[in-house]
Amino acid sequence: RGLVAETIDLTVKTGDSRATLHGRLASNEATLESAEIALPENAPLQLARPATIGWSPSLRIQKLDFSGGTARIAVAWSTLEARRARVEIADFPSTALRDFLPSAWPPWKLGALTLDGAWPEGPFEGSLQLEGEVEIADGRPAGIELAARTRATQISIERFLIDDPTGPVLTVRGSVPVVLTPATAPFWRFEPSGRWSLTAATTPASPFWTAQ
Repeated sequence: RGLVAETIDLTVKTGDSRATLHGRLASNEATLESAEIALPENAPLQLARPATIGWSPSLRIQKLDFSGGTARIAVAWSTLEARRARVEIADFPSTALRDFLPSAWPPWKLGALTLDGAWPEGPFEGSLQLEGEVEIADGRPAGIELAARTRATQISIERFLIDDPTGPVLTVRGSVPVVLTPATAPFWRFEPSGRWSLTAATTPASPFWTAQ
C-alpha cells in the first residue's frame, strides 16, 4: 500500500452529468469512501460501500458497486495472481449517457449484463449473459439476447437472438475460433487451428430488415 494517503474531494461535471467523489489517495491506490454519479433521466447512482481501485503493481478494482433506482453497475477486477473479473450492469438506458454518446445513435437500453471469468494461464475463460433492446424505427424496439462462454481456444455462442414485436428475426448458435487475452495486447486473437461452426436462422419477411 502507498505510504502517504491524502483526502480527495472531487466533483466533475459535463452537460447534465455530474460525478462527486470523496475518499483517500495513495501512491498506488485510491479508496472511494462515498461517491455519486448523477446522469440525465436516471436516478443518481450511489456507491453502495467503500471501494478500492489500485494501479500498482497491477490493476485491481475491489467492490465498485453503484446503484440507483433499478439501475446498477458493479465491477470487480484483479490482474494479480487471481486474474479474475466480474461485471454486472442492470437496467441502464442510453439516455443516461446522452452527454457522451453521438446524438445520431438510436436509443437503447441494457436490461442486464453479466460478465464473469478468469485468465490465470492467459486466455480468458468465463461466461457472458446479455439482454437489451434498441429502437429500430418509429419507436419500435428490437430485443437482443446473448449467452456465450469463452474458452481457451474458442468462444461458444449458446444463444444469440434478435427479435422484434413480430417475433424472432435472427438466431445464431455455434462457436468461433477467437481467444480473449486480457493480459496481452491486442487482447484477442484468432486460433489458427480452430474451426468455425455457426448455425443461423432468419425470418426474411420480418419488418426488422426494412426498418429505417
